[in-house]
Amino acid sequence: MTRGSKWRKVLYVVGGLFLLGIVVISSWIVVNMTLEWTGAAPFCTSCHVMEPMAKAHAENVHGGNNPYGIHAQCTDCHLPHGNPVKELATKSWLGIRDVAVNFFGDPESIDWEARRKEREKFVYDSACLRCHMTLEDATMGNPRAFLPHRAYFMGETKVKCVRCHPHVGHTNLGLYLKEAKKEWEEAKAK
Repeated sequence: MTRGSKWRKVLYVVGGLFLLGIVVISSWIVVNMTLEWTGAAPFCTSCHVMEPMAKAHAENVHGGNNPYGIHAQCTDCHLPHGNPVKELATKSWLGIRDVAVNFFGDPESIDWEARRKEREKFVYDSACLRCHMTLEDATMGNPRAFLPHRAYFMGETKVKCVRCHPHVGHTNLGLYLKEAKKEWEEAKAK
């Protein structure tokens, strides 16, 4: 093998690795942009059955109704965090299921009020702790705030955040669900 052909092989390998790096980075950027775009209320409420949830979310502290401008997107709470593969797999599965229900099912017949009782399946503690990571330290000096969370911090309970905080994220959701149900029933009657 000549000296020139060795350098040519090295250049091909380096060039190939460079191109592979560009493809991987570009793909990651596209995936992240897609996740961001499909994780916000405008996308989620493109299925009209989610409108009551979006209205209730807009009234909530987590929906931007706070003096700090903090605004959680739908997927900030409704996806597990900490493992990108699990997050992407969960988002993919939920997205496919939601599209199927909206196109081939009858989403207006779902008892959304009853589904609220299953909130622990749809809100992840990893999501809560992503923003509230300093909760333990922040409540240490305040027994009224720390004591209710003590068993959670000590790992002595499997109770999830939304069991004790049932209305977090969606203020007056019950009222918006009743309004929507009435509208859906009126539309079906026409």
